Amino acid sequence: MCAQCPSYMPLTSLQAALLFCRLPKLGPRSVKKLIDHSGYVKNALQQKPDKLLEISGIGKSHLKEISQRKAALPKLKKEEIFIKKMGLTLYIYGEKNYPITLAHSSDLPTVFFQKGEVNWSNKKCISIVGTRNPTQRGIAFCQQLIEKH
Repeated sequence: MCAQCPSYMPLTSLQAALLFCRLPKLGPRSVKKLIDHSGYVKNALQQKPDKLLEISGIGKSHLKEISQRKAALPKLKKEEIFIKKMGLTLYIYGEKNYPITLAHSSDLPTVFFQKGEVNWSNKKCISIVGTRNPTQRGIAFCQQLIEKH
């Protein structure tokens, strides 16, 4: 266990992925590096600090943020309960079900959710990253884009 990442805080894979999304100094590229180095999102939080510092682009400021994750735990647990309650399908980078079409992107989402059916084996794919409160203009644009394709 990481000395700066205490063992008294075991996290689920979802909680670990959500945590990485909440850390402002860790963008998608840094998170991808951490997960690629560690194998799985949870493993990245259990690495020794000296091992994480070997990763290009990961510094002491990143380790400090990761070590302060205890404060985020109540929010992470609430969010996890909400996601399960909504019946969302979960995709976490580094796990078996993560779509290969997204895994090669440098700015891939660490975690994303799906409601409904999606055929990930499709060769053509449109991804729309949005907001929980879209504007009418944004909704109209998405509808036009979908109708054209």
